[in-house]
Amino acid sequence: MTQFDLISLLAVVVIAGALSLMFSPRHWTQAPWVPALRLRAQEFSNVLHLQGTETIADLGCGDGILLRRLAENGHTGSLYGVEIAWLPYQLAKRLERRFRNIHIVRQDLFTYDVTGSDIVFLHLLPETLTSLVPRLLA
Repeated sequence: MTQFDLISLLAVVVIAGALSLMFSPRHWTQAPWVPALRLRAQEFSNVLHLQGTETIADLGCGDGILLRRLAENGHTGSLYGVEIAWLPYQLAKRLERRFRNIHIVRQDLFTYDVTGSDIVFLHLLPETLTSLVPRLLA
């Protein structure tokens, strides 16, 4: 092996280790990130008869697409996104710079306090919803 081969191998090992820490499989089992490719915030607003001033918490917000679309459509109420996975959180966090009413936190959705939210949005797997709903209804 040449020195270049050793450095390349070391770089691959370091990158793989960093990725395994950032994308912890522990979180994949309960709430994997599934990007919402065709989410239509206007339809969401119409179905819920939103006035545009409600405080909305999006638990497991991923890259924040719902929050972004609501803000783009003129929603002026506070929009909170909760995401624990590193990459989607970083993507969503960038929205705070564009929209003053969007707030993104990196936290486990099972421990986030939804008190004060008018609407809690969940786009999760059935198993995750089953374990989360009793806490929300308490």
